Formats: sequence, C-alpha cells, structure tokens
Amino acid sequence: MLIRRMELRDCDAINTIYNYYITHTAITFDLAPWQKQEREHWFAQFDPSSRYQAWVAEQDQQIVGFAYNTPFNAKQAFHIASEITIYAAPDASGRGIGSQLMRTLLDGMRDQGLRRAYSLITLPNPRHWHFIVVWAFSKLGSLTMSAKSSANTTVSRCSSMILPFEYAISPSNKPHPLHHAPVRCLHLIPSS
Repeated sequence: MLIRRMELRDCDAINTIYNYYITHTAITFDLAPWQKQEREHWFAQFDPSSRYQAWVAEQDQQIVGFAYNTPFNAKQAFHIASEITIYAAPDASGRGIGSQLMRTLLDGMRDQGLRRAYSLITLPNPRHWHFIVVWAFSKLGSLTMSAKSSANTTVSRCSSMILPFEYAISPSNKPHPLHHAPVRCLHLIPSS
C-alpha cells in the first residue's frame, strides 16, 4: 500500500468513499453528498507547505482511504491544535489503512509544529471507538443532541451523542499505538 499526498485528481475517489458514509451513516456530520466541484474547492486548502495536510492510501491504483487535518479553531492560541479526519473505503476497513494514514498524518502534523489532534466520533460506532482506544486518544466529554442526521440516514443509525477526543503529539517521540500515555486534561505541550 502506498500512502501519498492527496492530489486534485483524487477528488472523485475521495467523494466516492465519503459520500457512502453520508448516505449510510451519521458519522460525517454532513447532510448531503459532496459534488466534485465542492471537493475541488475544499482541496485548495492543502498546500504542501501548509500545516494542514491531506493524504491518501492507494492500493492496486485505487484510493482505499484518506486522512486530513484542518484548523481546530480560528483563534491564534489554538494554532498548535488541529482537527483530524480519517476514512477508509467501506470494503477496505479493518486492514490497517486507518492506522497507516494516522501515523503519516500525525508525523506530518508534528513536523509542522502542531501539538494537539482533536477528533469527534458519533455513537454507536464500534470501529471508530476501537481506533480511538488503540491510538490512546483521551475522551474530553460528550455533546448530546448536538447534530442532526441526513434525511437518508435512518433513525437507527442516527447518533444522539458525539464524543470529542484529544491526542497529544509529542515534539520528540513518534506516536505508536498502545505506547502513548493518554492525556488527562487540556495541558498544552510547549513547542520547541
């Protein structure tokens, strides 16, 4: 499997993966499928010199997953933090694609001086829950009834709880699943 920077030509494949989750789950927080033009406009924020990066996992010349980080908050004090997103193609989940993308994304974020990664997951969501546990993210709380689902998502798949999680990116140690001590509170690691 090849992990590489996302390119403009990948937008259709990214939409195929992402739109599946919009129409079949409540995990994306989007209510309507993305169109190609929307994805291309979204992609413009990922310049190779930017602290915000987008990666794809490619296998047999097919995009089987993607990951990216975006600003956590527009306020300057939060510029050491970023929100992360990772998706694997529905038929490719459970093969370690997310972990390879996570490792690449966190390494890139560290190189750009970022020190915190934040993620939101909906419940129930056993695959994402397992992923968060393996990577030792710390649960920060819960947001109940804070989002609605799309008309295409049945009530049985709709979540009434969203959990925010945090991961501390050490400036010197590379992250490794199960070998990272979870963060107990919102202390910030000074950048070096």
